[in-house]
Amino acid sequence: MIALYPQPTSVSAIRSPEDARCCEGCEERILAAKRELSASTTAVGRRFGARAATLAASRWIERAESATAPQVDGYPNWRRITITVAYQLAANQLLLHGVLVSKGERC
Repeated sequence: MIALYPQPTSVSAIRSPEDARCCEGCEERILAAKRELSASTTAVGRRFGARAATLAASRWIERAESATAPQVDGYPNWRRITITVAYQLAANQLLLHGVLVSKGERC
């Protein structure tokens, strides 16, 4: 897959597969994180442009590196991180356009 938008590369949570020799399965988890980040960034970029894609990638990485990142079996849950970031970006877009509904209401 060719990345359509700039991808941040200096991230401790998404090291290169060569550095993943620390534990069994780390290489697979790192590749999964890279795929999830790339797919998420590409989707945002196609819908909202390169600026939003860069912001989404930065937020995704911040969330992945945070101590409160959702985990499964002691490892970050990349899909949950993507969903959280997408929700935050959607809420920001709704606020920007003055359309945000209060908690509990349906759109």
